[in-house]
Amino acid sequence: MADSSSAAETLTADAPRDERLASMAPDELRAAMRTLGYRTQNDLAHAIGVSRSAVSLWLEGKVGVPRPVAMLLRMLVAAQRRAF
Repeated sequence: MADSSSAAETLTADAPRDERLASMAPDELRAAMRTLGYRTQNDLAHAIGVSRSAVSLWLEGKVGVPRPVAMLLRMLVAAQRRAF
């Protein structure tokens, strides 16, 4: 009988990775800020309900952008790019 943990690892390794669920690199965060019209760290922080220092840490790459925040920003960018 196969080890269940190795079977789970195989399924995970074979599954396509959805980049929308990943964290966000500082360059992508800067691009999202520009696209969405946030000029300062404080503007973005206020809009998403976090501290300015959290945004600063993300932009410096010292702390990863939380996945829910990355997902939210990607959805907002995608919605803005859609033609209505």
